[in-house]
Amino acid sequence: MKHFWRQPLVTPVPKALLVAMFVAFVILVARVVSTESPVMASDEYAYFMGAKYAAQGQELYRYDPAMQPIDNKLYRVLFEAWTLVSTERVALVGRLCNALLFVLSSLLVFWLGSRVFDRKTAAISSIIYLLFPFSFYSTLLLPEVEFQALVYAGVALALWAAGRGSVWAVLLPALVSAAAYFAKPHAAALVVGTAAFFMVADLAGQVGSRWAGIRSGMARAALYLVATAGLVYMVRLLAGDAGGGAGGVVSNFYAYYLQRLSSPAYLLSNAWSMLDYVVGHAWVLMLMFAPGCLVIAGECWRAARSLATGRSEAPLAGDALQRRRLAVFVALLGIAFLAMIGAFTNTASQVSEFEKYRLHGRYLEPLLPLLLLFSVWGVYASRRLKVMGTALLVSVLMFCFYLRFQYRIYPWDYPDIFVFFTSGLKHWSLPGVNNWLMWLVVLAAVAFFVCALRDRFAARSYLVYLVLLMLGSHVQMANWLRQSARDNRAMIEAGDMLRECLVGARPGSGLVLVDDRYGRSSFFLMQFANLQHVRSIGKAADFAGELPPGVNWIIAPSDVHVAREATGRFDFGPQSLYRFDQAGACQ
Repeated sequence: MKHFWRQPLVTPVPKALLVAMFVAFVILVARVVSTESPVMASDEYAYFMGAKYAAQGQELYRYDPAMQPIDNKLYRVLFEAWTLVSTERVALVGRLCNALLFVLSSLLVFWLGSRVFDRKTAAISSIIYLLFPFSFYSTLLLPEVEFQALVYAGVALALWAAGRGSVWAVLLPALVSAAAYFAKPHAAALVVGTAAFFMVADLAGQVGSRWAGIRSGMARAALYLVATAGLVYMVRLLAGDAGGGAGGVVSNFYAYYLQRLSSPAYLLSNAWSMLDYVVGHAWVLMLMFAPGCLVIAGECWRAARSLATGRSEAPLAGDALQRRRLAVFVALLGIAFLAMIGAFTNTASQVSEFEKYRLHGRYLEPLLPLLLLFSVWGVYASRRLKVMGTALLVSVLMFCFYLRFQYRIYPWDYPDIFVFFTSGLKHWSLPGVNNWLMWLVVLAAVAFFVCALRDRFAARSYLVYLVLLMLGSHVQMANWLRQSARDNRAMIEAGDMLRECLVGARPGSGLVLVDDRYGRSSFFLMQFANLQHVRSIGKAADFAGELPPGVNWIIAPSDVHVAREATGRFDFGPQSLYRFDQAGACQ
């Protein structure tokens, strides 16, 4: 019998995976160094500035009232670590560190897969993991990669705790869950899913009285929740901001959404709309991992039947028991994440028209490697290949001909299915998009369906489908990144030049006028990265307003007319610097 943690702690890593890790890291480094510019500039700017000027507290948001408030403790620690490497190229160091962490996370996927499944499944899945287009996030100054790695670690520790006799074993998963929460508050779904898993695992594994399993599971879940919330509260208390929403556990930004969701009337009136978002995300997951989803559904059905009949899962062989536990865990995590995203997007859509029918897939990315493990194992070991082939083909055809026109899916939300973006989409377009790549992937899905029906080469054909889907998405991603860099290059260069020019400027001594706050202007702000007043203005407008106290220079788009007498105007590409003192351009 194979026990999850009684195997050797260090598992030999296949040479193929080591080679794949090296190649992936080289490619990611080349992408970072060749562009060295923001991509999701508005989000990157909010995180980067929030960490860079954390010591200034709320002064940052007084200078720039339109900036999204980011309360991310882990990101501040990461920023300080990056500055230890270089204080002048912090952004570059941060991107490279994220790329390295993404590559190293493949070892976590391999390690988890080798304990629950087998070395073949683990090796194939960890190599394909390196092909995932969500590697795009590893080149950004966002905590997505850290969040994903912590979720994988949390899953492994929860499986370990489920097999231990002591309820105190849940403290380690609680520690990791708290760290994941500080990476992204969306880890609340991880917390809910893990607590539910502890309850189900103890109930299913109880040999004697069912009430004993219920009591044990509730004790584990309660201790885990208390420990996680206590750790979060303690850190926020030590940081001096425990007065936020939800008793100091949730930041004020997310407390607003929780307040809406706490109303039963709101939940009932918006249930159908939330379900609509859940269905959209679930269909996208089936589009990639239909075999794994079916394997998980089968294991959950068997677990539910055991619970209904009162039979314990303890007699199961080690491999089967670990697979079933992980399947139930992934299913509970999937429900928690989908419910969270559906509720969050529905609430956000009532505030912003841009959010309506939008699928925020980046918050589901931690689930993808787990679904991949079950998919790879399923096509090699399952006898339900015909059902898997049919489910995948139906998912692909329904998405291509119907669903992708019903939802708003953007490349930064779901980079993994970027191959399905064509010029026919109304909500988003890309010059030079490859329309034929989608049909190549559809043919690969048909090939898997045929091979599954004939029960020959089914596993290989599914892997070919996945690889083609990911490579096609990478091609589309490269086109988008190239176009984005070309469109915003002038703003990025202006930000670099003015940052060097005003490197010694006193905080609050300048005013930056922007005419596209969350678009092209955000690229300038990210590269400029200076603590100054920021205000929005219309395109080609006149500015004759009062200057904030202490301001002696203005940066404005070159087509904006500053109706104030300046001692000098200096042009930096699409931006102009106005000085109201006797200093030169860069003095």
